[in-house]
Amino acid sequence: MRPFLACLALLPLLFTFTWALNAGEELKVRTTLSRFAIFVDDDDFDHLDQIFTPDVYADYAGSINKGLPAFEAFLRRGLGGIVSQHAVSTTVIEDLGDSLNSTAYVTAGFLGPGKNSTTWVGSAVTLYGKYHDTWTRVGKDWRIKQRIFEQFSVKLKLFNQNGGAIELVDFSVPLMQCLWLAISSPKKKDSSLMGNATSVEESMT
Repeated sequence: MRPFLACLALLPLLFTFTWALNAGEELKVRTTLSRFAIFVDDDDFDHLDQIFTPDVYADYAGSINKGLPAFEAFLRRGLGGIVSQHAVSTTVIEDLGDSLNSTAYVTAGFLGPGKNSTTWVGSAVTLYGKYHDTWTRVGKDWRIKQRIFEQFSVKLKLFNQNGGAIELVDFSVPLMQCLWLAISSPKKKDSSLMGNATSVEESMT
């Protein structure tokens, strides 16, 4: 009777170990997060299906995209042709059995100019935030079915050919507009944003 009771007492531990993410599975998740960073920095948007499910829901600081085609188009529009470096660091993974939740810090740097601009050489945006991802198993691998990007802070530096410089922290415009302002062709810049930037530049001189 006592051995039987001892076995019953061990059952909770058995289930705990069954649900715990083993080192190999955790490595897959971390590698997939890193692969996303490399893909977008290399303008390799054709392989995002190795990261996300076809019906992925992505909320990037309020910019919502449903489905991988829409999310891919969003990333191409915002990051295509931009020199960038995404660094995914501190990561916590929660195993839920058939799904996972992960939270990861990300620091991303974006450098100007864009392909069609020489005006803002040396311009840079540094972005700080978190990826909140929900994962599902696809075959032997894991894919992200929901991503919520939480933006902490944006640091913007602009340098123009006339020697003017602007540095703004927590610039209060949407993420993609911020990148557009810093890096895209001057002819495409939003006039209201440039007006804001000019007034800051004048106040610094």
